[in-house]
Amino acid sequence: MDREMVADFPWGLLLVTDVDATDVIPRWDSDEQIATASETAVVVRIRHADEGDVIVCVLGSLEESEGECVFDGRLRVESGILRVSDALGQNSIDTAVEPGFHRVRVFVTPVNEAERVELLIDS
Repeated sequence: MDREMVADFPWGLLLVTDVDATDVIPRWDSDEQIATASETAVVVRIRHADEGDVIVCVLGSLEESEGECVFDGRLRVESGILRVSDALGQNSIDTAVEPGFHRVRVFVTPVNEAERVELLIDS
């Protein structure tokens, strides 16, 4: 399952969603919150494109990360395709998973304006 992309993120946001999800993107409770989620999406604040590229890795559940965990929860992926992308969907990684709920953990380095994001997907 290990996948990686290096991209700039024009809005400084990383989306993790079911590829077919049509839900409204979740909002933050505060300006300090790094990640927010709904049943089918996680949104993470990361480094803005003006500051440089971000490395995004999608890893299997047995992997470990040295980054800070900013989200640990479950996402519903009914389509069987989990998409990790920028806010506009111009840069993305699609990963096949079994349809249903999956534990997703998001680790970032550093916490503010992350330059590296690792997603651990339990399948």
